[in-house]
Amino acid sequence: MMAPETSPEPNAGRPKMILLVEDSPDIRELATSSLRSADFEVIEAANAEQALEILAGMPSAPDLLITDLMLPGLNGHELAGLVRAQHPGVRVLFTTGHGAEALDSRQLASGLSAHLQKPFSLRVLRQRVREMLDVSSTH
Repeated sequence: MMAPETSPEPNAGRPKMILLVEDSPDIRELATSSLRSADFEVIEAANAEQALEILAGMPSAPDLLITDLMLPGLNGHELAGLVRAQHPGVRVLFTTGHGAEALDSRQLASGLSAHLQKPFSLRVLRQRVREMLDVSSTH
């Protein structure tokens, strides 16, 4: 007798999708390249407004939002709040070159957010992303 078929998870087999919001073109390009080389799907935005436009056209929520805290226009905290209003379970990795006082402890307390201090190595970025997405580091 054959075992009953189980349907795979809806997102099984697809790369984890990351929405990366960084106003520095050099940092954005390096981070995107590094994450793509680790088999993540990365969609880039230069600011919060562009990220929200991209998000509105996406068929599903990203698995992770990586956002600089200090962005022109809406800041990273405001962006995260707007993204989570539409998609409450989205994980957020805040990056900042400023001290811990720039962080919103309520966002971090949710367990769905983390912080990465700039400057950071690309290895550390990939490691933190894997930790947040519970992805094996065997890529």
